[in-house]
This record gives sequence, C-alpha cells and structure tokens, in this order.
Amino acid sequence: MFRNLYLTAILISVAFIGSGQDTQTLEQLIESTYRVDILWNVHITDSWSSVSYSNPDSENLTAYLKLLQKEMKKYPKTYFNTIKLKKIVLGNDMAFSGQARAAIPDPYKGYLYYSVNGAYGDASVTYLTHCFHHELHHYTEYSIWKSMYF
Repeated sequence: MFRNLYLTAILISVAFIGSGQDTQTLEQLIESTYRVDILWNVHITDSWSSVSYSNPDSENLTAYLKLLQKEMKKYPKTYFNTIKLKKIVLGNDMAFSGQARAAIPDPYKGYLYYSVNGAYGDASVTYLTHCFHHELHHYTEYSIWKSMYF
C-alpha cells in the first residue's frame, strides 16, 4: 500500500513539474531546436509598416508557445532555415492596416507574425493551428517562387 502511494506521489510530481514549462524555457527550446528567434516583448517593424499588435498576456503566450512547439515538430529541423525564416513575432490583437489578422507572413524581412489570441473572436487551438500552417505555407511559397500566391 505504501509503495502504491509513493509511486502515485512521484507520478503526480513528475506530471506537475512537466506541465509547468515556463515561457522562457519554451522560447529557448524552440529557438535552439529550429534556429528561429521568438520575439514577443518588443515591437518589430514589418516591411510595409502596417502591422500592429500589443504585447501578449502570459497565459496566451505560454499556450501559443506550446502550440508552436507541437506544430513545428511536424517539420524537419532544417525546414525553417531552408525557407530563410528568421523570426516568429508573437502579439495580441494583431492587425494589418487596421484589419484584424491572426497571422501575417513577411518573407521580405524573414518574419512570421502570429496573434496569440487569434482574430475575429476565435482563439481556439484548431483555428490557431490552421493559421500557423496556412501562413507558413504562404511564406514557403515565397521562398520557392517569390510569390505568396503561387
């Protein structure tokens, strides 16, 4: 009986510690694995000077970094370097020329912008995951054909 209680306590501790990855740890893990900078606490000017956003709140940021980590694993580690992606910029309430957007590719500077709280009232994991791959696809199109609408 004591052995079962002891093993249960260990499993709960491991699960609790494993689920508590903080923002900085997730950011560093993604950056070191895929060689892409993750920026979230500074404003980065896009090629058109048309992207606006605010700093993300910590809850949405941590959730989005977990999503990034999961979705980026679906690609070879060299993929992002091959398409010349330099930075992923994360923010809240992202817009392009005042129009709400969940994501914006900027292949001219090597950036992908993502809104960690989605757009149009949709911040579901399904929508954010779709947006991640959709905009990454546009970025990849540009790296191959110099057009995001090929």
